[in-house]
Amino acid sequence: MKGNQRCQKILADGQTLLEVVGGRLRSVFLPMVQTIGNHFLSQARKLENFVAPNLRSVGCNFLFENKGIKNLSLPKLKTVGDDFLALNQKLESLEAPTLRYVGENFLLSNRALKSLSLPSLCFASSSFLEENEILEHLYLPNISEVGERFLMSNEALTSLRFPKLTHAGECFLFNNGILSDFQAEELTIVGDSFLASNSKIKYIYLPKLAYLGSAFFCANSVFEAYLPCLKNEFLEENVTNAIIRFSHHKNNEPQSQNNSGLINQKQRD
Repeated sequence: MKGNQRCQKILADGQTLLEVVGGRLRSVFLPMVQTIGNHFLSQARKLENFVAPNLRSVGCNFLFENKGIKNLSLPKLKTVGDDFLALNQKLESLEAPTLRYVGENFLLSNRALKSLSLPSLCFASSSFLEENEILEHLYLPNISEVGERFLMSNEALTSLRFPKLTHAGECFLFNNGILSDFQAEELTIVGDSFLASNSKIKYIYLPKLAYLGSAFFCANSVFEAYLPCLKNEFLEENVTNAIIRFSHHKNNEPQSQNNSGLINQKQRD
């Protein structure tokens, strides 16, 4: 063992439940636990393995600021509190196939995260996946409502698919530098700065969008938008530093800038 560090184990029915190396917790196995409260293993920085096959719910600060776990699977988890797995520097993948509800700061600033599987997720509070540098693609087939700062400042994210999303809070998709493909055909209501500072998005198709906050198109250099349910006053109030081609017909090809549906900030001034 490295440095001749002492290894201690706690066993039950022949199974290792806890393993401590050099005075630091390295491994946790909880085969029967279904519910965990707040601050469980918060700042357990040397923990490398966590297994809880029957875990259903956890409170706030679960495995907060962990620096050892790379892969985590929680097959029966359904709800989590705030700061779930926030500030985990080495986490590369998370699988939670039954997870439905998450609190604030879910996976906040996980700079090694490459893979995320949440097929049952329905609701996410604010700051979901904020500041993740490696994750490139995200598909959430059942997400229907999200809070503020959802997917804010994710530097590697290129494509998103949310087929059931209907409501989104402020700063949704704010400042994702290379995001180019966004799909949410059921989206109806969004807050302020919804797609602000996403310079690579050139076209959006949101056939059911009816209400939006301010600065919707801010700092998106060229934009073609299919928004048949959105009233014109919303468009006029939200065009800033952008060229918007507003169409009532789905069209994946950019139209000419002389199109009658063109709304240009300079023309308004």
